Amino acid sequence: STSKKASFLRFLLSQLNIPLTQPHVKVAVERAEVFAKQRENLRAYDWVLNRYVRSLADSVEYCVPLLKRDGTWIAYKQEKVEDEVQIAMSQFQRCGGKLESVVKSQIPGLNRTYVATRALPINV
Repeated sequence: STSKKASFLRFLLSQLNIPLTQPHVKVAVERAEVFAKQRENLRAYDWVLNRYVRSLADSVEYCVPLLKRDGTWIAYKQEKVEDEVQIAMSQFQRCGGKLESVVKSQIPGLNRTYVATRALPINV
């Protein structure tokens, strides 16, 4: 399941003309719950993108801690996420995140929603 998600992210980077050869670009083929437990990954990334996360509330605690100050997490979801977003709001704040926007796909026949979250400034 993680290989499919990594393939999607590589495709997305190619569509954005961002080469994987740049030293600051990394697609990790590892489950977020494992990746987030590795100390070197905490507060280390400007962007965290993932595809078809199980629930936002569950994924917040793995994805938001990976973000640098003012970093952005984008979760790629199915169309209806309003209830999920409401349930996850307290998780966002507890993990140092702030829900920034929910954007629905404008492509006809493609019922996808993107949930963007920004990490709050960290007091170091």
